[in-house]
Amino acid sequence: MYLTRDAIAQTLDTVGGFAPGTHIVADYMLPAGLRDADGDTYAELVGAASAEQGEPWLSLLSPADMSDLLEHSGFGMIEHVSQRDAVPAALWDRSDSLRPVELSRLAHATVTGK
Repeated sequence: MYLTRDAIAQTLDTVGGFAPGTHIVADYMLPAGLRDADGDTYAELVGAASAEQGEPWLSLLSPADMSDLLEHSGFGMIEHVSQRDAVPAALWDRSDSLRPVELSRLAHATVTGK
């Protein structure tokens, strides 16, 4: 989120040139329309505060956008994992207010070569 789309593409191009079988895991922020209400609230509050501190969010990507970037850079076997799915389900059975939100995804991909 702190990199431009071009900077992300350049980084992925570099890593995509690594040996086939190399894995990458990266998180990315979802744009409005793909977040839930809690994710939107978080993005509005924290995104604004982050920008005020000199760290604006420069990229918000859909899973399709992230897949396009990865595929263009020589990655395949792409998975997108939600916050809820990144942690065993039993760990979300909590009595406090901590729970997963639709705000970001993890992308896991493997270098297959260009």
